[in-house]
Amino acid sequence: MISHSILKSFLNLSSISKHEWDDLGETINHNLPRQEETITEVLLLNIKRWVPCIDKIIGFSKGEEGRNGADFQWTIINHKQNISYNMRFQAKRIQSNLTEYKDINRHIGNDKARPMQIDVFLNSSKLANCVPLYIFYNYLNNLSILPDKCPAIHCITNCISNKLCITNKQFSHTHKVWGIAISPARKVLNNLNKTILTKRNKTAHNQKVATHIKDSMPIRCLFCPKYLGITDEGEIDPDPYMGNFLDVIIQRISDLYHEHGLDESEDYDPNLGVVQGTPENVQEVLNTLKNFTDSPIPEERLTALSEKFDGCGALMITEIN
Repeated sequence: MISHSILKSFLNLSSISKHEWDDLGETINHNLPRQEETITEVLLLNIKRWVPCIDKIIGFSKGEEGRNGADFQWTIINHKQNISYNMRFQAKRIQSNLTEYKDINRHIGNDKARPMQIDVFLNSSKLANCVPLYIFYNYLNNLSILPDKCPAIHCITNCISNKLCITNKQFSHTHKVWGIAISPARKVLNNLNKTILTKRNKTAHNQKVATHIKDSMPIRCLFCPKYLGITDEGEIDPDPYMGNFLDVIIQRISDLYHEHGLDESEDYDPNLGVVQGTPENVQEVLNTLKNFTDSPIPEERLTALSEKFDGCGALMITEIN
């Protein structure tokens, strides 16, 4: 039942995010290495284990990230309506100073004209018809910068407790769900460029967490029960939400994009990421997973698939039948 799957995805992504908050905090406090790649690899494994709304995950042979700036792609396929939606994610973790994100202003290559990674990410995502999103890994000691706007923070409803035997006590310290947050890449770029050079501030780009997090939301909010039409009494509003989970995800991303107003420079395209049918490269992955169900996928096959996804590290697939 899709409602149970959504509720479970919401709860388990909450838990995954809170664990990442704790793990990153210990990493920073003990001066241990923990890069975005490591966090993302663990995240994908945990999503495969615990998030039922995402059916399949495949990791490709690691390509040159500089080719497109993407760490992974998520494609949602609605077979009923013969439509798909593509999102690509670039991961960044908070720096050890707990005030800035690491390397949002990263450049690719060694020559003087080397492009910024975020520009490559935006351009390649558009060419691949994917919505570009940043995924931020957070741990904070200043909770006052967290936006108090996400309804999921306050919607631990009776329906969740009743249907999944979860007590409200398990949702104490809800700020930890910001351990994994997402933000539209165009918002990130605009915020990156909002800085004034002074004698004290000679940094050309604004990577401050306080600036970027206001345009973010916890990743679990994609599965918010209230947003999906599940009432406090556990009743389901069937029209239109539960009949079209894909529309809800698209609306969530759109709303995140439009919060705090929309600058003309952001050039928001509501049709970006929408594909008729199943994308050819995604269908090829589905066929590969079907053919190699009981055995490891050969390395050369993974390399060939990686080429078709411009070097993305992995693909997540949700199928709605």
